[in-house]
Amino acid sequence: MSSRYPNIPIVGKLFLCTSLIAANERCGRWYIPTDHYHSSAYFKSTDGHYNNWSFSIRRLNLDFLHTVVRHGGYPSMKMRVTCRAILVDSTRRGKRMPDALSKTVPIWCTVINRLAHEEWENITFPSDVVSEQERSSIEALIPTFLTSVKVVLSLAMLTKECRC
Repeated sequence: MSSRYPNIPIVGKLFLCTSLIAANERCGRWYIPTDHYHSSAYFKSTDGHYNNWSFSIRRLNLDFLHTVVRHGGYPSMKMRVTCRAILVDSTRRGKRMPDALSKTVPIWCTVINRLAHEEWENITFPSDVVSEQERSSIEALIPTFLTSVKVVLSLAMLTKECRC
């Protein structure tokens, strides 16, 4: 627990660079001062573990997506990249980056971007954490993840229509 205290001022300084700081639930919230806290998401590290890559349809993080869009963080096709949100998380000592940030979040971003723009081809991982072979293996799974999300969203819309 004490390891988080030296990092809290760093997160506070990040607020100067962005309009949105969000916590990856459980570990990330510890690092964000309450006056800088906007939103949270729940990206599980196990969805990014080697050979266990997954896109959780139970944790679509649509509230987080809504918050990012509301704060102007959705990428435009012309710019290709927009950095308007920072997602804070932590990991155990000795690890460079949490699996949730290095793999699960890039998978989620790719699926969401392809859902919005079918022609979206970009998938970006931290190259010093994710090997080319692992990136290629994950990329091959993206169409399956995208199909799962489309089915879930279609069923949700159909269920909503039937209630009216």
